[in-house]
Amino acid sequence: MVNNRQILALDDDPELLTMYRDVLSPAPQAQSRLQSFVGGNQPTSTRSTPLFNLTTASQGEEGVLSVRNALARDMPFAVAFIDIRMPPGIDGLEAARRIRKLDDRIYLIIVTAYSDHSVDALQAAAKHDIILVRKPLTGDELIQLARNACNRWDQDEHLRNSFQETDNRIEQLDTVRNFFGDVLEALPDGILLCKPNGHIQFSNQHALQLCGISADRIRRMSLFNLIAAETVKPLFKKLINNEKVYDLPLTLTKPNGEHVPILLSGSIICSFSGHVQSLLLVLHPNRNRWKGNKS
Repeated sequence: MVNNRQILALDDDPELLTMYRDVLSPAPQAQSRLQSFVGGNQPTSTRSTPLFNLTTASQGEEGVLSVRNALARDMPFAVAFIDIRMPPGIDGLEAARRIRKLDDRIYLIIVTAYSDHSVDALQAAAKHDIILVRKPLTGDELIQLARNACNRWDQDEHLRNSFQETDNRIEQLDTVRNFFGDVLEALPDGILLCKPNGHIQFSNQHALQLCGISADRIRRMSLFNLIAAETVKPLFKKLINNEKVYDLPLTLTKPNGEHVPILLSGSIICSFSGHVQSLLLVLHPNRNRWKGNKS
């Protein structure tokens, strides 16, 4: 189960960074030492164990490097708290832009007492998943922001993993389908895959040659257009009832009216629930009947 509690705090004020540590990753019985940040005399809850894995940085470039290193260790940050003013280096807006370029998943929380940039400018820089909050903050507000962002990151990652698993399964199914398609094409007999109502879903080249019809056209046809329904429907009934059908002599009628004696064998393909999905038909020329016709 995803449980990312990696947090980056980016601020040029060492006392504010100490506050982040006291609140988000406190040592035993730690007390907040920055009442101007946490809102006057409002107390911050103390805890004996760290809530988050906190990394701090005092300059924008240092914060960007921290994100790059975290990605290299495959331990990405779920959220970054970023101050706007961090002289003499890049400001928080540029840091947010560079961080977002490195990691599209991270949640960015801009924490500032100033209005150097509009919300629209911040949104344009970070693209998405950005929150603007004003100082002072209480310790509980800070914890709640961190917890909500981490939980949301976990949910997003779960969805990303689910989508990736689905993509992988689709790719595997495509590989298997292509493999069996190649196998069916290599068989010396004609292969038709039909729905129980007779609609043709697949045909290999040998079946197309035997039927004298193109691949595009045959997929718009029913088997009943090629073989008389009164002879095929009893065959379908046997197959659906799990009765074996092997080398049944039938007559195939090509679109040009030519009659071709064939031998037909069949089996069923069922879904996981046991319902018949398709009928697999194997057909090849009945050369004995051809010889009999010639004689």
